[in-house]
Amino acid sequence: MRYFVIRGFVSFERPGLHLVAFAQQAIEDFEAARDSLERLLRLGDCQTGVRFALANIYERSYRRSGKPELMDRAERALDEVLQRPDLPASEHAEALALRGRNLKTLWRKGFEGIADAGDRRARACKRQLLDSWQAYRESFQRDLNSFYCGIACLQVGHTLLSLSGERRWKAMFRSPREAARQRSELQDELRTLRHVVAAAIERGLAHGSESDRCWARISRADLRFLTGNEAELHADPSILLDDYEHALLGLEPFYRGAAIGQLQLFVAIGVRAAIAEALIAALRRDEPPTASPPH
Repeated sequence: MRYFVIRGFVSFERPGLHLVAFAQQAIEDFEAARDSLERLLRLGDCQTGVRFALANIYERSYRRSGKPELMDRAERALDEVLQRPDLPASEHAEALALRGRNLKTLWRKGFEGIADAGDRRARACKRQLLDSWQAYRESFQRDLNSFYCGIACLQVGHTLLSLSGERRWKAMFRSPREAARQRSELQDELRTLRHVVAAAIERGLAHGSESDRCWARISRADLRFLTGNEAELHADPSILLDDYEHALLGLEPFYRGAAIGQLQLFVAIGVRAAIAEALIAALRRDEPPTASPPH
């Protein structure tokens, strides 16, 4: 999806281009969205949301191409936000959460393409995942109303806990004692975190913007996936499927892709993998037919 502008009419160009850029992102036309957002910066648009959107697009592009310079650009976009002295707590939290996401993406690249499940789990025991957990945890501590930060923190925490039984877990720490202490603290923190995240999600559903409510519904399904009774969900994944389908109804493909992508990661690592596989199959089967991108 491309845009046409009358150059020189900056008072019209900037707000129009802002709308176009985020519409391009919503339909996953990332190359065009990147061009639009970068032009907004050249026009002097200093909104934090523009830099966050660019960080997201650079990270998505890195996933597809593996080019390190794209992740460098994503990090620079976040640095430019974090250097602002008057940054509100909510935006500081979002920047840290995106940094956690970048670390998670780099960690994920380390075991992509490995066929054997045991080898994948062994290769997944990397310090990058622990750094991602710490970035997400700090982001949520800065803004406990940010359910996005909270659910992401919970997802990484449960992944870490799942991997803590691997032999390579201890190699992530200075001593076996520190590894055992980290595992114990992680268990305790996750028990508390689930309730705080649940409250943040309900607040987002009640008081958030339309976009917030879309993500909050998806996050509520994600929370149930992580913390619901595993035996019951394994016996009948349709309980969770209803939650995801309700959350994704009428939304752009970007949202469904994000939900499926996280479930795919749980399959790769072995976190409630059978439940995740059943959900992925159902979500793909029920996916609306792809239409031509709107212009």
